[in-house]
Amino acid sequence: MLQLNKTLTRLYLTQNEITDRGVHFLTQTIQQSNSTIQILHLSQNQLITDASIESILSMIEHNQSLEDLRITDCHLSQQGRQRLHLFDKQKNNFKIWT
Repeated sequence: MLQLNKTLTRLYLTQNEITDRGVHFLTQTIQQSNSTIQILHLSQNQLITDASIESILSMIEHNQSLEDLRITDCHLSQQGRQRLHLFDKQKNNFKIWT
């Protein structure tokens, strides 16, 4: 569905029990096939861990439409959150909330 989307700009997946595997598939789709998502909320998903960091970073780097990523209250380490914030500072018109 996200691959064919031409109008959806916000995706709220807060408290959905998304796993690292789910994050991988979601970020791959947004990175490769979606040019409209501007806001992505993944907060309060305790099954998201540092294993998702690489997929998230790749999505941030390669997707031009994403402006706001919220991933608070997940099971990320301090080091994982710091890695995400490095991209926050490097990419224009982008904000990440951890």
